[in-house]
Amino acid sequence: MSDQRLFVLCGLPFSGKSTLARAIATRFGPTHLELDAIVAERGPIGDGLPVPRESWIAAYREAYRRMDALLAQGHSVVFDATGHRRVHRDLARRHAARFGTTTVVVALDVQEAVARARRDRNRIAPIRYDVPDAEFDLVAAEIQPPGDEEHVVRYSSAMDLDAWLQTLP
Repeated sequence: MSDQRLFVLCGLPFSGKSTLARAIATRFGPTHLELDAIVAERGPIGDGLPVPRESWIAAYREAYRRMDALLAQGHSVVFDATGHRRVHRDLARRHAARFGTTTVVVALDVQEAVARARRDRNRIAPIRYDVPDAEFDLVAAEIQPPGDEEHVVRYSSAMDLDAWLQTLP
């Protein structure tokens, strides 16, 4: 990738954002800035347990600090967080604009029932933090899918990943 980019992911919990972020990072080389990993760095929460709100707020602050540092150094970044509300995506865009970086919103088109089923499987065999029913419901109720004016590309698991990656701006 020759031009600096900030890829901002948008999707429900358990929609596949981290998997897609890793694929983008592997293919094009941007730094994968994963909110869940920042939460984990801050200390153990407990396998499969929900993350307290204060931990998420602190992790977001740290993520934006790291994003700024990476963008200031000329690196491209894949920001792996829910990005479910326009205000969150606008904030990431403002950070990118400070460094003259192009923002690409990557929306994951995954049905809510599919994301819930993945979350439920995670509860049986945890591989990441749990998202309690109330928090999942809140994100699902508040999600604001990005419009075309947000420079959005859409991905669904029905697409061929390699072919889709070739279409990224």
